[in-house]
Amino acid sequence: MNTFCKHFMASQGWRLRWWRNYFLSRSAILLATLCGLPGIRFAWFGIHCARVCRKKGKTDIAEYLNVTPVNCWRYFEFDFARRVLINNPPVGRALDISSPNLFGLYLLNKRRISHLDVVNPDTLDLATTRALYEACIGDAEGRVEYHKKYVNELQWGDNTFDVIWSICVIEHIPGSGDEEAISKIERLLKPGGLLVLTTTVSAVGWDEYRDQDMYSLPEQNVQSSSGVFFERWYDESSVKGRLFDKMPKMQLEQMTIWGETKAGWFDAYQRRWARMGASETCKDALNMLTRFRKYSFAGELPGAGVVCMCLRKKME
Repeated sequence: MNTFCKHFMASQGWRLRWWRNYFLSRSAILLATLCGLPGIRFAWFGIHCARVCRKKGKTDIAEYLNVTPVNCWRYFEFDFARRVLINNPPVGRALDISSPNLFGLYLLNKRRISHLDVVNPDTLDLATTRALYEACIGDAEGRVEYHKKYVNELQWGDNTFDVIWSICVIEHIPGSGDEEAISKIERLLKPGGLLVLTTTVSAVGWDEYRDQDMYSLPEQNVQSSSGVFFERWYDESSVKGRLFDKMPKMQLEQMTIWGETKAGWFDAYQRRWARMGASETCKDALNMLTRFRKYSFAGELPGAGVVCMCLRKKME
């Protein structure tokens, strides 16, 4: 086979895989919609954003959103955060701490916030967020500002924000950084302000290490014989000790826990994801529908889960 034919077959193979993943993704989303998967509206919103991005020439973002508009248990996290914020009046100023970009865009699109500050130390991720926002809402009439910073570098004064959300971020901060970030978040919130916080959880807490840094943040790297720190799995005692106890001015209003129904499924899923990419994540809507359920407390979890919390800052 000559070189041209090899390149042609390779390109056709890529196209066939993409269309296969696209078909599987749409089938999973349609079935999950019929069965009432929480957060499924965000899959359709992501697909809408994909169409807009394609028209604006952002084909790489469009191709990703068309196949994996929402990833894994973001369905549950987005749904929880949406319900909290939709059931409260629109707010003036909000802070998004490195959360998956689709959620902030959704709130801007719904005009639930007047001004949004997006904080993310990951240069590539922040650039992708900016490209997505600008494609879908232009400059958002000056309603969005982007900041390449860590939480502990934020210079805003106390009582600045009406709402802060951080969706599955806090667990990736090594050492005591999560406790410092939580204390900082409490100070930044206005009295009466809301914090939506989600993080990984399990019956028994532990720290997960990987072979390489997943986020290209060398200053955050904490290495051991087990590899590079990736995330912390909180249990009930560490949620209280590392999070709640560091926010004495905050009052818990709502908490929901979602987790896998069979221990080990999520770990195997992550390995398939690393190996297969979108060929695995294209089925996320169906997997969340069939592999996860609600739990009353973290001690019930057979394996991996996510806890979603809404806290309000007490009036002074």
